[in-house]
Amino acid sequence: MCHGQNLRKFVDELTSNEGVDITLYLELEFQFVQGLLCIKGPYEMLRRFIDVMIKTGMEKCLAFTGWMTACHFTSVVDPVVAEIVFFRKPSTPAVSLDLVQAFIHSALVTLAMPRLKAEAHDAIKTKVKLWGVSIFQDLLPRNLPIQDILDIWDQVATITNSEKVMRLASHTGSSANPDFALRHYSRCGPNDETVATLSFLGAVHGGGPGGNKISNP
Repeated sequence: MCHGQNLRKFVDELTSNEGVDITLYLELEFQFVQGLLCIKGPYEMLRRFIDVMIKTGMEKCLAFTGWMTACHFTSVVDPVVAEIVFFRKPSTPAVSLDLVQAFIHSALVTLAMPRLKAEAHDAIKTKVKLWGVSIFQDLLPRNLPIQDILDIWDQVATITNSEKVMRLASHTGSSANPDFALRHYSRCGPNDETVATLSFLGAVHGGGPGGNKISNP
């Protein structure tokens, strides 16, 4: 199963409409230990993270890819020391751990998208895509800095140790300037609504937008 397919399954089956404040989990860190993917960090934070995985359906999607998680305790006395360990389901085809790590990163970006209350007269109906999947469709303030959306990817990267640098592209395919506000990339949509579509894409080296335009219906 490829990246986008698993993310689409997660978004389609998302069992919670509540967002996740990713800043509450920045002390967590993905590590490879003796060939196993682990998440290390304070025990209470790990416990809350497992709750997020269960409540949002992330754990179910991981099982679909052939992987399960367990909380491994290395000390049960105060302070409790533990880690989340990923292991393969018996007798089940499984994707690579790199894909598991990438899926969790994408799922966390989805959950961390801003849940901001915006007045109708000051809001833009915004769609955000990642790997071709619509991960967010809601109203956002017209003056929201583009950098605030990019920061979500970078904050999650501090947890997953991802080195992939991303940019945001507008509906025309050109790169969105992080210093600009969302309103600069809006347009008139159906029923005279103000709409915007942004897509996460791999960063382009050389200072310019990619040659291939993207289509964002």
